[in-house]
Amino acid sequence: MRFFVVGLGSMGKRRIRNLLKLGERDVVGYDVNRDRLREAQEKYGIRPVGSVEEGLAEDPDLMVISVPPMHHSEYALKAVEVGVPFFCESPLARTSGEVERLIEASEESGVLGAPSCNMLFNAGVKRIFHMVGQGQIGRVLCVQYEVGHYLPDWHPYEDYRTTYMGEDPIFGGGADLVPMELVWLTKLFGRVRRVTGLMRDLRRLKIRAPHDTFQMVMETERGVVVEFHADGVSRDPCRRCRVVGEEGTIVWDGVENYVKFYSASEGSWTVRYEPRGFVYTEGYSHEKMYEEEFAHLLRVLRGEEEYRHGLGDELHILRIWEAALR
Repeated sequence: MRFFVVGLGSMGKRRIRNLLKLGERDVVGYDVNRDRLREAQEKYGIRPVGSVEEGLAEDPDLMVISVPPMHHSEYALKAVEVGVPFFCESPLARTSGEVERLIEASEESGVLGAPSCNMLFNAGVKRIFHMVGQGQIGRVLCVQYEVGHYLPDWHPYEDYRTTYMGEDPIFGGGADLVPMELVWLTKLFGRVRRVTGLMRDLRRLKIRAPHDTFQMVMETERGVVVEFHADGVSRDPCRRCRVVGEEGTIVWDGVENYVKFYSASEGSWTVRYEPRGFVYTEGYSHEKMYEEEFAHLLRVLRGEEEYRHGLGDELHILRIWEAALR
């Protein structure tokens, strides 16, 4: 298969590595930054092109969109209009209206639109899915989840203030973490029927983005109350989750790499899963989950599986975000 990767920054290069590891070698790439384009060509052997239109003219089997969020839906629409399936980093669009337009265009053209769902392949998240699915804590009652990192440490090799993290008026300041995490939260605990949000700029960073701290309290259709916190000001990278059920509790620490289980009947804690062999990279992310996400995507392209997070699911995510901002 042939792949066209648009945006060759950290995520674009990661996606190329994923494809190469999965045995795919026919990769075309484009970036407005000529230095990045040259680097990707020299490092990974991709075939460079001079524009998005030129890349789409190569008739790729999939367009991979790894540009800043403000351009996601723009490039996705370009792909759909010429009948090319696309994969896009989270969030797919800046507004729910943009997703609605993509859904309409995708249905007309009949091509796949695949918003990223990498957290579904996180080792800790998969373990929580398994434990909840097996009924180990009974009916889930409530969830507390926090994710934090320090924006200046995000990409130490570049000034965060000049990136989308510092300048994007919608998904800067770390806000892009919110839709990414909502994918697995809604998949496991149910679609959200009510949400209250509190977004703030704590003025610890020199950014133009309106917020650097995000608090959300949600009630799902299954009656689960979910408290979610994300920020770009935590000096220690963190990803911690506590799932409270009628018969026990699950605690996951995505930095320390453990999942603990409390059994009410036994009155004791047990470390049920501790991932081994995963290299923790870029402060808060596991490389392995991206590889598994793309392995799933390749099976979808071969017609072996259904994609786990469709455009309709992403529309729900953006509507939650917009409701929380009101």
